[in-house]
Amino acid sequence: MCMTNIRILRSQVEATNTFQELSPVLKKITSTRNQIAQISHAVNVCKNTSYEKWEKQSNAQWRVKEIVKELLKN
Repeated sequence: MCMTNIRILRSQVEATNTFQELSPVLKKITSTRNQIAQISHAVNVCKNTSYEKWEKQSNAQWRVKEIVKELLKN
């Protein structure tokens, strides 16, 4: 099984509806390098397993979960 890593860019995260609906403070927090890396890692884990499995096992904030879900749909 070939596992490819998908790189999620800050611009992709900022283009999601979930991100657009966040308060200015949460937007600033969510667009940090660490948060983008966490979202990118989550998308890759979901692609290799499933969103449901990742959601149960992760301790991610609700906004990260919603952004990951939205990125997976696109």
